[in-house]
Amino acid sequence: MVRKFNAVVSLWLFFSPLLFAAELDVGSVFPELLLQDQYDKKAAIPSDAEILIFTADKAGADQVNTYLQDQPANHLSQHKARFVSDISGMPSMITRLFALPKMRERPYSIYLARDEESVSFIPRRKGHVTAIYLREGQVTDIKHVSPQGDLGQVFNHTASSQQ
Repeated sequence: MVRKFNAVVSLWLFFSPLLFAAELDVGSVFPELLLQDQYDKKAAIPSDAEILIFTADKAGADQVNTYLQDQPANHLSQHKARFVSDISGMPSMITRLFALPKMRERPYSIYLARDEESVSFIPRRKGHVTAIYLREGQVTDIKHVSPQGDLGQVFNHTASSQQ
């Protein structure tokens, strides 16, 4: 009986890091992330990306979209930024009939996480936008922008602290 218990505990200890992925933190290497954009094209975070804008709810996505609609179409690429939105909680019918057609009107790519597990390692706060700063694939900073916060500061942060 003790041997069986030890075997189960050993297996649990071996596999637990795989089951409970650690949340991303400063100094972490950003893992390879392959998603699809709003046009169903495969989309990977490029190795030269410097900013990852992440939203996990409608409030955060609305904040990013409102900010980006007043920017040039190439604003994200100009800042080596990518926008990732976790839409896993959205009902598939709503996604198909309403959300995707609206997203396809946007002049920038939105990388879509359709299952929460694929982005579970990304830190988040309800109603906030997460900005992850990268240098050569390594996380250099993480900021959470409140609904009242200025998303423009996200892009200024890179200009001043990543050079």
